[in-house]
Amino acid sequence: MDRINKFTSIGIYSPTFFKIQLITGDNIEDLFKNGISERGEAAFLHEYIHLLQDITTNSGLSNICRTVDYLKYINEISQTQTTIKVPFLPEDNKYNISTNFKLAKIYAGSSTTKYSRVKNVLLKSVKLMILDEEKEIKECVINLIGDKGNLIEYIVGEYAISESMAYCIENILYKDVLEKPNNYPYNVVKIVADIICPELSLDPLNLVALCDATLMYFNPGEILFLALSRLKKMEYKKMSPEDIYDMIINIVPSFDFYGDKNTKDLFDYLSPLSSKQITDYFTTDHYEKNKKWLEQVFNYAHEIRSKKPHIMLDIAKNGRIKDNIPLLCCINSIGCPVILNADKSLIVPIVNEKIDISKLDPSCFWTINQIYSIFSKKGALQHNTYKCEMIEWCKNSFKKNKVDDLTKKGDCCIYAPWERANKDEEYQICPFAQIWYSWGMKNFKPNDGTGLNHL
Repeated sequence: MDRINKFTSIGIYSPTFFKIQLITGDNIEDLFKNGISERGEAAFLHEYIHLLQDITTNSGLSNICRTVDYLKYINEISQTQTTIKVPFLPEDNKYNISTNFKLAKIYAGSSTTKYSRVKNVLLKSVKLMILDEEKEIKECVINLIGDKGNLIEYIVGEYAISESMAYCIENILYKDVLEKPNNYPYNVVKIVADIICPELSLDPLNLVALCDATLMYFNPGEILFLALSRLKKMEYKKMSPEDIYDMIINIVPSFDFYGDKNTKDLFDYLSPLSSKQITDYFTTDHYEKNKKWLEQVFNYAHEIRSKKPHIMLDIAKNGRIKDNIPLLCCINSIGCPVILNADKSLIVPIVNEKIDISKLDPSCFWTINQIYSIFSKKGALQHNTYKCEMIEWCKNSFKKNKVDDLTKKGDCCIYAPWERANKDEEYQICPFAQIWYSWGMKNFKPNDGTGLNHL
């Protein structure tokens, strides 16, 4: 259930929580003013591609809906219970949450591995119980050779495909600016393509097309294998990247997901649903500007993908950030997610001028990310080792706003930040407590089953 962060050596993107962390030392506010370092630009581009994957692909949008459903269900439980054991995975499958997370684990695939010798690539069937019925799910598997000649399975899924795509675009536009990453996950799509369709990857734009199109499906790993198997039978060396994208986007001629018959219909359904879902996080007037901002982000994202289905290819073809018109179009309309600079400052640097950013609360998504991690991450509360990631930022924020530094008051920030929701003078300035309180969870506490979590 734990959402895996997507990262380079100097950047991290938190999927579904719209937060980029750069470790380059650059002030991202200077990106279009005085300029930032070449490394900073390359890292920003890589992580910004992940944002676009989140809000312009069906795979990303379904992850958003799944995450919100999970937190909504926990919130529902909190209204009738005082505590819950974590990590929490509902066994009753209410709202299909349990089923969706089991599927998501398969769709996401593997992340990293130390092995690199490839034996073969194949499509494998796995059995999964869905609504008391056994279903067959397909996985794209790279069989790697282990230290003792044993086979190690690497599952190609949404994680590897999205990282392969971000790295490919980064390296087209900022070739070798950043350190070469591990092949797994950053070159996984190239590895699979080179085995099934030799020479296809000679044009890296073909890889961008492969990744982007497969992410328009729930199970991108399966589609990647099917697409390459079909391309193998075609004269793919004569096809443009746009031709490859168009072929893949229609490779499943018809499916039925609540009446949606193709990837375009699915996108038209999931985009507004995701917008509605994510704005449901905010239940008080304090976050009204955040809701309007998000509605705008999703509206523009839908418009861009609908009018320019090859937008990722357009970005990959048009040079570095300052001269990249398609990318600048996205940034100027969609804007940026929350950026955490190396100095722990938290900003929303670029948004459409129609939104008054002075009243945005940039900390809210980081806060919700923390809450999600507490409930979903294995071992998050074990032995009272939890430590809120926001502590350093909060220290700076309290100092800037000339209010009491709550990080020095007791150990709640380390062990139990939710307890600040019970203290009026504290919840008003603690971003974690504000969200917790606004969700009506003031008297609700997670525990790891040991009874030691400040209960």
